[in-house]
Amino acid sequence: MNISEEDYIQYLAEKYYFRFSKQLKGLFKADKIHIGTKKPQHFLKLKESSVFYYPTNHKEKIDNVFIAYATINKPYILDLYSGNSLIEYLNQHGYDIFLFDWGIVSEDQYEMSIEDQILSRLFVAIEKVKEKLNIKKINLIGYCQGGTYALMLASLFPESFNKIVLFNTPVDFTYGGVFHWTKFMPETWLGLFPNFNYHIELTDVPDYPFERLVNNIFKNNKTLNWLKPVNRWENDAVPMARNALHEWIIHFYKKNDLINKRFYLDGKKIDLEKIKHPVLSIVADNDDISPKVMSAPIKRLKNVKELCIPGGHLSTTAGCFAKYHSWPAAVNWLKSN
Repeated sequence: MNISEEDYIQYLAEKYYFRFSKQLKGLFKADKIHIGTKKPQHFLKLKESSVFYYPTNHKEKIDNVFIAYATINKPYILDLYSGNSLIEYLNQHGYDIFLFDWGIVSEDQYEMSIEDQILSRLFVAIEKVKEKLNIKKINLIGYCQGGTYALMLASLFPESFNKIVLFNTPVDFTYGGVFHWTKFMPETWLGLFPNFNYHIELTDVPDYPFERLVNNIFKNNKTLNWLKPVNRWENDAVPMARNALHEWIIHFYKKNDLINKRFYLDGKKIDLEKIKHPVLSIVADNDDISPKVMSAPIKRLKNVKELCIPGGHLSTTAGCFAKYHSWPAAVNWLKSN
C-alpha cells in the first residue's frame, strides 16, 4: 500500500512514540487542544463509572457496540478529532456506540478488586445497556486491559454477546513488554505499599522543553494535529485501585493465571477456550505496552482472525494505519455473517 509522506512521518511517530528516550511530557498545554468529534450523551452512571452514548449519524442504524476501555488513562484516544476517531468511523457506518469510562476511583475505594471491576462495574453496565435497548446480545469491543476483561466476561456469560473486536489485548504474560519487570517484584513489597490508589503512566519522566525539537521533526501540521492530543492522552492517566493493581501484577504478570486457567471470578474458573464468539484480534508489530506475543493465544480460539498492523500501541485505534487497516477491518468483522 502506498502512503503519503506526511502519513509516513505520522507512522514513525506512532511506531516510536513510546520509545523516545524522554516522553514529551507537558509539551502541549491541554487548554489549547480540542478533543472529540462531538459531545456524547451521558447514558448511565454507575458509582464513579459512566457509559457514554454516541448515536450513529448514518441514514440507517445497523447495530449497537459496547466498548470496554482499560482502567489506565482515559478513553478519548478512541475519539481524538474528526478524521482520527474510531468512534466517529463506527458511527458513520451505522453503529450506535456505548463507551464505558471507568472514571476516577475515589481514595476510599482502594480495596476494589479486579472481580469488583469486572462484575460489579463493567458487566452491570453492559446488562443495563442491554436492558434499556431491550436486546439479548450486544457486540463488544475491548481495548488493551479492557479487552482482557471483555474476554473474561465472554467466557462467563456467552449469552450476552454477539461479535467481539479486540485491540492490543494481553492474555499471555510470559513476556510483559515494558512492564515485564513487575514479574520480578517480590509480592511482599506490594503489601508494604500505602493504602491509596496509584497514578500509573505508561512512561514516567520529568518535563522537558521539547516543543522546538518536535516542531522541527514533525514539520507538517497533520502530524502535529495527531501528536498533540495523543501526548495529552498519554499524560492524562487516572489512579488505579490499589488492590486491583496488586492483583493485576500478581495474577497476570507474575503468575500468568489467566492463560494457565487458574484465574477465577465469583468462584468460576475463566477458560478462554470456551469462547465461541466470532473474535477479531487486532495487534501492532511494534507494540511495547502489549506486544503481539501477549495476544497470540487468542488465535487459538474457535472462531478468530488476527490482524497485525504496522506501528506501536496507539496504531491500532488512532492514526493513519488505524484508518487504513484497523477501522475497516473492525466494521467488516461486525457486518459479516
